[in-house]
Amino acid sequence: MPVVSEVRAADNRRRWHESRIANEQSPRVKLRHAVEWVVAEARHMDGVDVEALAGEIRDVARLLNERSRL
Repeated sequence: MPVVSEVRAADNRRRWHESRIANEQSPRVKLRHAVEWVVAEARHMDGVDVEALAGEIRDVARLLNERSRL
């Protein structure tokens, strides 16, 4: 796919996901949509970047888990 088409496709995905999140009322559903966006974008990443991203997401999950135990 030419670079211009990839950029346009990424921009279209961004607009669609941002609109979906903005139009949602429930904070938890907004979060779910945001995570779905991350998963969708991961399809366009190479394996090493996906592993690094998974590590960052695990760190966030651990932080939230620690906060919930306070």
